[in-house]
Amino acid sequence: TLLAALRADAPGAFEQLVRAHGGRLLAVTRRLLGNEEDARDAVQEAFLNAYRAIPKFQGDSLLSTWLHRIAVNVSLMKLRRRRR
Repeated sequence: TLLAALRADAPGAFEQLVRAHGGRLLAVTRRLLGNEEDARDAVQEAFLNAYRAIPKFQGDSLLSTWLHRIAVNVSLMKLRRRRR
């Protein structure tokens, strides 16, 4: 039902998504980046990317798995930029 609400751009749906998954994504990005500020930036960017991609999400996986993958990818990109 959350996915349907997100696709319909229902009021409060995105906030519900952030509240439900934000803590877990922050923990993942903290582990990968080792920096609180970068981790918070990565989570914010991940949610922004997810918001833009909701219409393309086909539902083959759990929404939480999809968000986790987005957060990991954003974190890896931050690490690559950091190395340069």
